Amino acid sequence: MAVKKNSTGKKSEWKGYHKITLTDEQDVEFDVWYGKNKPDFAWIEALANDGYKVSFNFDDYHTGVSCSLYCTKQKMDWAGYSLTSWGADAQEAFGMVCYKHYVVSNQQWEVVPYKSEKSYKTRG
Repeated sequence: MAVKKNSTGKKSEWKGYHKITLTDEQDVEFDVWYGKNKPDFAWIEALANDGYKVSFNFDDYHTGVSCSLYCTKQKMDWAGYSLTSWGADAQEAFGMVCYKHYVVSNQQWEVVPYKSEKSYKTRG
């Protein structure tokens, strides 16, 4: 018996990255923000409800865990773009991507060409 699937609308195709490189001052401010906020599963649920896909993977490039937000909502100017971060573990990487999304970019992504570059910082 076939089951009809509910469609949530057309998803955006991947287009590129939204790059945010933290300044030294923002990196210090992240520690304060992260100590007060500690993003958890409820944050993942809120991002999913807002049209973002959240993913994690081990990042050989930066030798840590990478977290990505991918905007799937076609109505947003940054639909199809990803915002990434990395850290020593999944929690720090997710905290960093939330900090970039909510604090640095104020949930408004500027779309610019981005080329991946090796960073020698411990997170980003």
